[in-house]
Amino acid sequence: MLRFTHNGGKTSYLVLLLCQILWMAVNTTVLSYLTLSAQYILSSSLTATVPHALMNLSAAVLSAPAMYIFLKIGWKPGFLMGALIGVVGCLLLLMGVIFLNIYVFTAGIMGWGVCVASGQYYKFFVRKIFHEKDIGRGVGVLLSAGIVGIVVGPLGTRLVGGDLVSSAYETAFLIVLAYSLLHAISCAVLIGVDRNLKFEQSIGERSANGNSNRINLVTRGRILTSENVALLGSISAFGIMVYMMASAPLAMVACGITTVVVASVIQWHLVGMYVPAVVAGFITDKVGPEPTLIFGILIMIAGCLVSLIGTAEIHFYLCLFLIGVGWSLAIVGATTILSNIKDEIRRARYMATSETGIHVTVTFAAIFAGPGMTYLGWESGNIIMLLLCVVLTFLLLYARKRFRELTVERG
Repeated sequence: MLRFTHNGGKTSYLVLLLCQILWMAVNTTVLSYLTLSAQYILSSSLTATVPHALMNLSAAVLSAPAMYIFLKIGWKPGFLMGALIGVVGCLLLLMGVIFLNIYVFTAGIMGWGVCVASGQYYKFFVRKIFHEKDIGRGVGVLLSAGIVGIVVGPLGTRLVGGDLVSSAYETAFLIVLAYSLLHAISCAVLIGVDRNLKFEQSIGERSANGNSNRINLVTRGRILTSENVALLGSISAFGIMVYMMASAPLAMVACGITTVVVASVIQWHLVGMYVPAVVAGFITDKVGPEPTLIFGILIMIAGCLVSLIGTAEIHFYLCLFLIGVGWSLAIVGATTILSNIKDEIRRARYMATSETGIHVTVTFAAIFAGPGMTYLGWESGNIIMLLLCVVLTFLLLYARKRFRELTVERG
C-alpha cells in the first residue's frame, strides 16, 4: 500500500505521471528528428549535430539555476515556467524548419533545453508526494511511465508524417508543438492540485533546520558519504550507459549486423532502462537505496562482461539489455538517496549537481563514443567501462561500511 504525504497526493502523482509521459514524448520526438532536420536545413551534415550538442549544453548550464528557481517560487510554478519556455522553443523549431533558418532552429532547441533542465526534476518531486519509505516505488513507476512517452512520441509523427520528406519535418515539429502544449497544460493542472497545500518552508526556515539532520552529523568532514557516492553513481551510470548505447550500433555494423537488428537491440535496451524501474522501486523500498544502487552497478558489470565474450547478435542484445536494467536500478537507488537528504538546501545542491553532472557527462560520452570505437575498438572501450564500474562498486561498498561504523560510534 503506497502512502502519500497528504490526501491529494494520489491525484498529484497521477498528474505528475502525465507530465512525465508528455515530457518524454516531446524529448524523444525532438531527438529523433533533430539531426536530420538540421541536416535538411543546412543541406550538409558537417555541423548537423551542433544543435544536439547545444541542447545538452543548455540543459547542463541551466540545471542549477532551475533548482534555485524552484526554491524561490516553488516546484510546481517552476515546472510550468520550464514547460512554457519549452513551448516557445518547439514553436521556434517549427519555424526554423518551415523557413529553413538554422538560427531560429538553434534558438528553438536551446529553448527546449530549458524544459529539459526543469523536467528532469520530476523524479525528485516524488519526495513531495510520497511517504519517505515509499519514495523508491514512486520514482520507479515515474521512470517506467517514460516508456509510454518514448513509444507515443515518435509513433504520432509516423502515423501523420509518412516518409521523411521535406513536409514530414514540418509535420513532425507541428506534432512536437502539440505535445509540448499538452505538457504545459499538464503542468498548469499540477499547480491546481492541492494549490493551498504548503509543500515547502521558506529558505530561512530550511537553513535554520539544516543542522538538525543527524546524517549531517555522522557524515560531516567525510568525502565518501552515501550522498557523494550516490551522486558519483548516478553520473557514472548515465555516462557508461550512453557510451555503450552510442558505440554499440557502430560495433554491430562493423561486425556485419544489419541495421534492422541494430534498431531492435536499441529498442530492447530502452525496455531494459524503463520497464524494470517499477521493480527497482519496490526493491529500493524493501532493502534500501544503497543496496539497489550497488546491485544496479553489478548488473552493468555483467553487461560489460557479456560484451567481452563475443560479438554475435545475442551478445549485443544481452549486453545492452543488462546495461539498461543496471542503469534503471542505479538511478532509482541514487535518486532515492538524494531525495532522502533531510535539509532542503543541501538536498537541492545535490540534486542540481547531479543533473548538471549528468548532462555534462552524457555530452562527453556521446562525443567520445565515435573516437573510442575508432581508436580503441569495442572490446577495449568496454574494458574501460568495466573497470569504472568495478571501482564505483568498491567505493559504494566502502562508503556503506564506513557509514555504518560511524553511526555505531556516534550512537
